[in-house]
Amino acid sequence: MKRFALGQRVVVSAVMPSPHADAIAIARAAGTVVRLLMRDDSAWIALDARLADELHPFPADEDERGKHVLAWPEDCEVER
Repeated sequence: MKRFALGQRVVVSAVMPSPHADAIAIARAAGTVVRLLMRDDSAWIALDARLADELHPFPADEDERGKHVLAWPEDCEVER
């Protein structure tokens, strides 16, 4: 995948636990692109289910962002 599109459904295979961290490989997880970042090609992805706490930059009890992860297009593919 070259670029994300807002609202696009994707399958994520690696996430960045914080904006300045290296990507960490994960088991494939489905989600929706909810915010495109202007500084680079990365985006915030709202996963369908929360993964391990250390992979999410926001607390689990935060309704809006508790399942969000930061990812790059090369670590995702379009959900089929």
